[in-house]
Amino acid sequence: MVTVMHKNILFEIEGAIAKLTINRPDKRNAVDNATVEEIDQALAQVEKNPGIRVLILTGAGEKAFVAGADIHELDKRDTLRGRSETRRRQEVTRGLNSWRSRPSQPSTVGPWVPV
Repeated sequence: MVTVMHKNILFEIEGAIAKLTINRPDKRNAVDNATVEEIDQALAQVEKNPGIRVLILTGAGEKAFVAGADIHELDKRDTLRGRSETRRRQEVTRGLNSWRSRPSQPSTVGPWVPV
């Protein structure tokens, strides 16, 4: 098993299964900009590994999978910065969503599964 700890996520690969855990239970796993970038880095690692067929996306703690955007960070941005950050979040979300449409074959990466 390969485990990579980031500041806000835990990323594990065991065989054909990758598991991405959003690890901010004290914030109910609210997603800030740093978390978005860490998720994108983990997805890039999965893309490079054709042996991974499943991506499990989960949240740490008992209270919430993901509460949504970190509202404390939203208060600190102006309109232009808000647009830029929203577009970036959409790019990463599209990357996650693209997993559902991929065929599950030995030579390709399979769907992601929210837990």
